[in-house]
Amino acid sequence: MEELSNYPGLNRRSNKWTVRKRVPIDITDMYKSETISRSLKTENLEEAKKRYHIVMLELESEFDQKRKAKKHQADNDQLSKFSPASLLGLAFEWYKECHDKLTKVQEHNIVTQYSAEDIAIHLDEARIENQKYVDALQQNDYEVIYATAQTWLNNKQISFNTASKSYSLFCHYLVKAIRFSIENDIQELTGHSVTQTVPPIFADIQHTPLSTAVGQPAPMPLTDLLDKFLNQAERKKITNKSNEHYRIIVHRLNDFANKPLYIHEVTRSFLENYRDALSLYPSRAHIEYKGKSFHKVLELSKNVDTQRMGVKSINTHIHALHALFEYAELNDYISKNPVRKLTLSDEVADKDKRDPWPVSKLNQIFTMPLFTNAADKKFKSSKYDKALYWFCLISLWAGMSKKEISQLQPNDLQEEDGVLYLDVVNRPEFNAKLKNAYRARRIPVHHELIKLGLPAFFKSRADKTWLFYELDNTSKNGRSHYIGKRFSDLTKKYGIKLDKCSFHSFRHNYRDALRETEMNKDIQYALGGWSSGEKKNVADNYGSGYSLSKLNENLQKIGYKGLDLSHLHNK
Repeated sequence: MEELSNYPGLNRRSNKWTVRKRVPIDITDMYKSETISRSLKTENLEEAKKRYHIVMLELESEFDQKRKAKKHQADNDQLSKFSPASLLGLAFEWYKECHDKLTKVQEHNIVTQYSAEDIAIHLDEARIENQKYVDALQQNDYEVIYATAQTWLNNKQISFNTASKSYSLFCHYLVKAIRFSIENDIQELTGHSVTQTVPPIFADIQHTPLSTAVGQPAPMPLTDLLDKFLNQAERKKITNKSNEHYRIIVHRLNDFANKPLYIHEVTRSFLENYRDALSLYPSRAHIEYKGKSFHKVLELSKNVDTQRMGVKSINTHIHALHALFEYAELNDYISKNPVRKLTLSDEVADKDKRDPWPVSKLNQIFTMPLFTNAADKKFKSSKYDKALYWFCLISLWAGMSKKEISQLQPNDLQEEDGVLYLDVVNRPEFNAKLKNAYRARRIPVHHELIKLGLPAFFKSRADKTWLFYELDNTSKNGRSHYIGKRFSDLTKKYGIKLDKCSFHSFRHNYRDALRETEMNKDIQYALGGWSSGEKKNVADNYGSGYSLSKLNENLQKIGYKGLDLSHLHNK
């Protein structure tokens, strides 16, 4: 029976099978929960598996509809894209137009003489009118100005939603302006001189250019820019994980600002402050401070001994924002990309970030109870142990990363001209993509792995979709996440852990073993899936690379002096 790990989110509840999926971060505000569940309406597992993919597609379709609805709502409410300062400027534009019209009327009727009775009537009307606007301000009910506001906005071709906060604030400014004008009229009708001709709310902007001029395009929210960026035709082949990565970064930037940002608000100084704040941000905040705002996390973790975001993680944020604003600049949404040259310099060279395991430590690793089944009170077995057993051996002797090993399928062990090899391929249909094009390669199976029983292990799982079917898929690190965690836990428990060594260090051991043979560097790169970093010429693009027999001839030369795995042979 195919394992449930191939059906992430499938679970049983009240004798019925259901599927649960996390709501994408860009539309979480349209749901009451961060996850959404759907009943598959069956108690039968096989039937649930058949319905699983249909329901998952339906959920993806629902998410797309929500995005379209959100965008449609935004397109039909341009006024909500205006900042409070821009709304004030818009109200001032309205006031100036009304004031200019009134001035022309007064100039036309300047010779008109009013009797004391006429003045008394006008004064009563003005006081009654003024009271309407006083009441509107006291009750925060601006319906008295709705007709005027809507007519003016429609003439300016600015869409709006009467239920939005922006519309209410705009009307609030208009009411205050009208009340000021009426009170000036009352002053004149009662024989007093008027000293102030511009409403106080416009005092600071009457001589300054408006930040958002009427008739100009409304400011673009950062989330709208992100949608345009992710919907580019050339990004259709990009994985959902990569797109979600961009959404998380934009969400965090908005969280840092305590509001949804517009692209013109993302200035150089703002980004420098954000970058500095990231250096104080806990690397596991999403777990340790789940649901807390950016600044609350900084406050709670200020005096806590916890790991902070490293230079590499911070630069990953900066690179993503650079790509986003580079797109904005190329499409004339902004005049200059504010993210240029904003990355931090990493004082630790890449080669110094991970060390290979010393041979003494390798011998300790391969004599842990995981490999020997020795009785040990400290050792508690895990469902991942069988997989971890082979992950360590394959990585050491084939140089494969955790992710590459996790994506192996039983038919990836193949034979050609008497040479057994592992076929490392992209699997986009399973959302299992390799890091880059160089990682797709054929790796001959080292004779040590044959002695250890790797071919028999592949054969024992021939009826499974995945070679390591027991692995759970995670949104962060795919199918290999818990392997790395289990390995780290065990090396700590048995005193093997070193600061600059991790599971990935096996790949560094493999790289050193290739160097020790003094084989051709190009063959080393082909076996490890590395880029030489050199620019190719036309001739390099021809041919299909080294033959399998040539690769095998060189791979069989590697070894680890002092490492003894004889206790694992034919286990």
